[in-house]
Amino acid sequence: MRLFAVLLIITGVAGCSTIPLSSALKLRQLNPLTADPKAIRIAVRLPDGIRVREDGAVMEITARRTDTGLTEKGRFVFRQQTSATADAADGLLAEADTHFEIFRIADDDMARLRRLQETMKVWKAEAPDDAGGSLSIQISGCRTAKLPPGPVVISTFLRTDPAEPFFTVMRNVDLRSAFNEGGQAHILPLCDSGAG
Repeated sequence: MRLFAVLLIITGVAGCSTIPLSSALKLRQLNPLTADPKAIRIAVRLPDGIRVREDGAVMEITARRTDTGLTEKGRFVFRQQTSATADAADGLLAEADTHFEIFRIADDDMARLRRLQETMKVWKAEAPDDAGGSLSIQISGCRTAKLPPGPVVISTFLRTDPAEPFFTVMRNVDLRSAFNEGGQAHILPLCDSGAG
């Protein structure tokens, strides 16, 4: 199955124009049929003072059969790793006044994702030309303090194979500019006391 759409969003801002060409090619080659759910990692480089909200990293996969009209959807929550140390050497370099947050699929969602993968494999075998799908990863952020003036830049990274380094998905997205262009009145909400 070719992955027809891969989209990473943070707080509703799409960064398609910021995806490097090499990453766009890599994203098109991603195969949700064969990716090991335990190996999937998302990394986000954020300015200090911004965090990803608890339950704020979510992956959605949709599988479709155009010949039968069947659709299967799955929504999978990511959990933040307690330590990013093991992944820090895999192509992730922090910049001044930034930090990384790294996420993996929640254990509770592993079995559901594997079941959806099996359905997708069956459909692909039955109807190679009519089976397709999409994958999106949505990341919702919040702030722990008042943000300084100027650009608020984030980058996102993805890894589906532990033998390979992370690769850039969205590079240097300025949230403040993106929100201003969209007519948003605020850039990020304050984190709740339990936000993670």
